[in-house]
Amino acid sequence: MFPVLISLLLGGVPVAFTLTGTALLFGWSTFGDRQTVLYLFSAKIDEVASNYVLASVPLFVFMGSLLERSGIRPPTD
Repeated sequence: MFPVLISLLLGGVPVAFTLTGTALLFGWSTFGDRQTVLYLFSAKIDEVASNYVLASVPLFVFMGSLLERSGIRPPTD
C-alpha cells in the first residue's frame, strides 16, 4: 500500500485523491465486495466527521488567519 501511495504522490496526483483511491483500491482487494468497502468507508468518514475534538482544528487555523490579516500584534514590553 505504501509504495502505491508514494508513487501516486510523486506522480503528481493530489493528496486527497491519492489517499481515497489507495484506500478504496486496497479495501476492495481485501474485502472483495464493493458494497462492504463503500459501507466501511462511509462509516469511517462519519466517525471522523462526528469527532468534536477535530472540529476545533480548522477553527484555530481560521482564527490565526484572521489575526494575521487584521494586523494584531502581541504586546511588547
